[in-house]
Amino acid sequence: MTEQRTGVPARFGVFLAAGVGTAGLVALMAPTVRGITVVPPCLFHTVTGLDCPFCGGTRATRALLTGDVGAAADFNILVPLLAVVAIALGGWWLAARTERVSFDGAAAVLRSRAVWLGIVAALALFWVLRNLPWLGYLSSGG
Repeated sequence: MTEQRTGVPARFGVFLAAGVGTAGLVALMAPTVRGITVVPPCLFHTVTGLDCPFCGGTRATRALLTGDVGAAADFNILVPLLAVVAIALGGWWLAARTERVSFDGAAAVLRSRAVWLGIVAALALFWVLRNLPWLGYLSSGG
């Protein structure tokens, strides 16, 4: 009888790492190439003058990749926070490649409707708060 493996295939991790690495390089190099802006401006910000939850994300990612955590947090506080979460999940995923760590608990949490509704509610709250005049430090900074 053969042992059936469960979980994420190793090649998925390779593709995920390649995708994240490519996105990081694009964000690092994208703001201008030979004087031409590569990343288009946020359509929501252009039309309304308000920040969406992701405004400043590209600049924050570039700042984070160059080691300027303060500037990254100034552009969009979600980027450094999500970077910490991504690093933790990546470490957990690598640890799960051994027999000692399991994703069973995390899988149950990710299947929870309440968790996803909480994430959406937190994102909506951040969207509103970053556009309030007295919380200007949450804006995208430019």
